[in-house]
Amino acid sequence: MKSKWAHTPPAKRELAPDLPIPHFYGNDLPWLATFRTEAGLELPPAARDCVLARFLEEHGSRYAMFAAVVMADHAHVVLQALQAERGWPFDLSSILTSLKEGSALAVRKFAGKYPRVWQEEMFTVELRSQEILDDKCEFVRQNPVRSRVVKKPEDYAWLWLSARR
Repeated sequence: MKSKWAHTPPAKRELAPDLPIPHFYGNDLPWLATFRTEAGLELPPAARDCVLARFLEEHGSRYAMFAAVVMADHAHVVLQALQAERGWPFDLSSILTSLKEGSALAVRKFAGKYPRVWQEEMFTVELRSQEILDDKCEFVRQNPVRSRVVKKPEDYAWLWLSARR
């Protein structure tokens, strides 16, 4: 069976420089990240539009996004850092921080009443195989159905899936 979600195979990992013990760069694999709203904040539809738009802003330039969903109280995104001009992947930590802070700023611009949008902590998972990537993309796709918001994933307005299938 052909996989629906294709990702760039990881490059040979290299030791990180200037560290006393071996550490490896993990930016070459896809990741699932989950952001939860602060204190159970419910994002109104227009705020969800802002978050999804922010997620899509750098898709194709700093990262490749495979799937994203913005629910009322959380968001999931599956992405892989792309390579910068010198061949190194963009820093995943800075990508996730940028997504979190940028989407929070967009929501506050829309509705200034939210001092904090996202919880400080985020949940991240490195996706080490094509099978795991496929599973997590399907998890994101089915999130609105599991939450009983819609009957079919395609009916949810704040779901985005890669066209690469």
